[in-house]
Amino acid sequence: MLVKARLMAGRLDEEQSLRFSHLCLDFDALRGRWMSAWERKCARCFHHRLVQWRNFLEDYRQDPDEHANRYPYEVRWRVILDLLKADIRQLEPAEADLLAGLDTTLQALLVPGEFVWEKEIERGFPPRQYWYLYGRLRNQLH
Repeated sequence: MLVKARLMAGRLDEEQSLRFSHLCLDFDALRGRWMSAWERKCARCFHHRLVQWRNFLEDYRQDPDEHANRYPYEVRWRVILDLLKADIRQLEPAEADLLAGLDTTLQALLVPGEFVWEKEIERGFPPRQYWYLYGRLRNQLH
């Protein structure tokens, strides 16, 4: 799902765009045909990605200088959580609460700034929805 979102945001030539469109149609057809299985898989993946995201933020809080520079890579877990959430009808309340708490923590730690990934895909990740992709973590907690 992340690869799909990144490719949709990027610039593809005509041949790549055509091939990508066909792959997206196949992906959507498969997802639609197996919707309940897809949703269960998304829910399982959501749980695991949430744990990975929580672990990174905990590592950062324990040693900001060691982990702050990993943010552009590790924030992919947060993006994946948004992508998965779109295909889950009802999040587990404990997971929804944990994500909200992690977002509150991140908002306190994030220094607003430039888009953290490649400029050419920025248009696919608008700041209103993907606010956490626009900034960096402090090197030291205050």
